Amino acid sequence: MGVIIYILIFILSLAVIVLSVYVSSIEMSIVHLENGRKPEARVSLMGYVIFPVFFMGVVYLGNMLSHGLGWYLVFVLFFMVALHTGITLPKKIKKYNELLDRHTGS
Repeated sequence: MGVIIYILIFILSLAVIVLSVYVSSIEMSIVHLENGRKPEARVSLMGYVIFPVFFMGVVYLGNMLSHGLGWYLVFVLFFMVALHTGITLPKKIKKYNELLDRHTGS
């Protein structure tokens, strides 16, 4: 059972990476559009390499402090990221689309 939980944590960390990269690309494209440039923003993935290691470390250290604490910490962290993304992403997409319409003159 322990290995399955670690695999689940790894998969959740990959989901956080996908969400974060998508949000970052939208945010940087908004910055480009606000400055009159084409929305061709790119995202550096180097910082996201540490996400899985960070989440696995939180699980390991949390479980060392108290049995099962690490799992709860990581699930709470994932839930917070997902909730924040779910709230802010529609606003960012709306702003991006408005700026893109203005930029293309539609």
